[in-house]
Amino acid sequence: MFEWGRNNSMCVTDHVLHRSTPDKALMGAAHASSGLAVFVVILCFAPALATWLVGSFTPVMVVLGAFAFVAVALIPDFDNTASTVKSAVGVLGAPVSGLFRGASSVVQRWRTKYDPPPEDVHRGFWHSLAGAVTLGALVWGATSISAPVGGLLGFDTVGSLCGFVLLVYCAHIALAGLSADVLKKMKNVREKHSVVSFLVSVVGVYMLFWFLPTQAAGSFMWLAVCVGLGAVTHILGDALTVQGVPLFAPLIKIRGKRWFDIRFAMFHAHDEGLNRTVNGLSVLVIVGSLIMVFLLR
Repeated sequence: MFEWGRNNSMCVTDHVLHRSTPDKALMGAAHASSGLAVFVVILCFAPALATWLVGSFTPVMVVLGAFAFVAVALIPDFDNTASTVKSAVGVLGAPVSGLFRGASSVVQRWRTKYDPPPEDVHRGFWHSLAGAVTLGALVWGATSISAPVGGLLGFDTVGSLCGFVLLVYCAHIALAGLSADVLKKMKNVREKHSVVSFLVSVVGVYMLFWFLPTQAAGSFMWLAVCVGLGAVTHILGDALTVQGVPLFAPLIKIRGKRWFDIRFAMFHAHDEGLNRTVNGLSVLVIVGSLIMVFLLR
């Protein structure tokens, strides 16, 4: 049943402007490190799936795929106004977060009489499998636009230019996420680091694009797959916490609810010990996977 809520005084802007509670979110570094760990495991032990992530196993494709996967392991938290990913993109953080929160607020009003009105949009639509698929589809749509751009910056189509811009921001967000713990202790250099990180991302990704295989340069299906699976990694990580995530919302009803929260464990998301443990285990998984691949060659 499509229902617009029992409390009609609750408008969309309330959800968009309401600040999220930090306790509901794993720290950015934990999402970034776990995203990198999952990416490495896929490359090492799931070659069939890895071909969807990087197309061809060239160093350039692996680096770009890693940037995309790690970044999107943070991006669902654009629905959180206090997130690492929102801070990472500077002046774009507020409007992008507003778009995520606004879209989630609208979709979350599709609920049954058993669903309580959402108190906040964090851990809403963008923390569901449908949200992950939507992110991947949006990237695929944007990078598939064939309209010519007259060789702007060396790119022939709107789609290839969109792919470049998306990968620049992916690189920047990934670097911000992986260094979040360090920057938290070095507040006086955070702003300078952000500027340098963005410039490095622009120059680095532009240079990498010149070495892309022809097929990869003309098709960004691999980027869309990285985005979708990176988002799923984020969502499953949050499913280990007390609040859980509406994994199958809004398409599948569970116990009469479209927004039924699923959790696989009961950790407190903002607990320092949990986040340090996730970071430590991620490093062990990455190093262990690379060692195993080297020994099995």
